[in-house]
Amino acid sequence: MRTLARRIRTFRLVGKMLRKTLEHCTNKWLQDVYRRANRECFKNRLSKDIKVQWGKCGTDMGWTLGKRLIIVNRRLKAWPRAALMVLFHEMVHIRLPGVGHGDRFQKEMRRLARIGAFRYLW
Repeated sequence: MRTLARRIRTFRLVGKMLRKTLEHCTNKWLQDVYRRANRECFKNRLSKDIKVQWGKCGTDMGWTLGKRLIIVNRRLKAWPRAALMVLFHEMVHIRLPGVGHGDRFQKEMRRLARIGAFRYLW
């Protein structure tokens, strides 16, 4: 029953995050999304001190710099769904430092999909 309740909260979380318009996609919005996703999807296991912001990432969609900064490509402001998927992706890198995109990373991404983190995103 707890898992179902968490899934429902996660669905609501993603839906609320997507109601924002382009002008609302600020660094504060990204930071709020990070905090809420940390609580709902990662059980507050990620640091509360991580800064999340829009920035230049060249051709990459996002970067994680150690355990202190997540940068989401500012070009994604026009596509909040893609920005949220990138943020979740980078949060998994924070959760599993140094594992790249191997089996452990894929397993964690599948867990997020199972609990509904990507619902309404694709």
